[in-house]
Amino acid sequence: MRDLTRTRTRLTDERSAAVKRLQAVLEDANVKLAGVATDVMGKSGRAILAALLEGTADPAAMAELALGKLRAKIPQLERALAGRLRAHHRRLLALHLSHIAFLE
Repeated sequence: MRDLTRTRTRLTDERSAAVKRLQAVLEDANVKLAGVATDVMGKSGRAILAALLEGTADPAAMAELALGKLRAKIPQLERALAGRLRAHHRRLLALHLSHIAFLE
């Protein structure tokens, strides 16, 4: 039982580290999603990340993907999503998202 608990703890820590790496890539691209959305890996955050990976560059279109309480922050979200995401950022985001999905 102790081995299972330790392994689960390590995997949880590894997922947290992967999410932090994903947020660092977003920050490098000047996309401040974490400053507006409490949970970058929530439903709204994942929808926005998927749009970023598809090449969507319009902050207003991505802000419209917000759900629930985040819809009240659409103006702030538009400003936060006005970054400069390049091809290498998209590749890193895809890598981190696939790693997070594996860990989940």
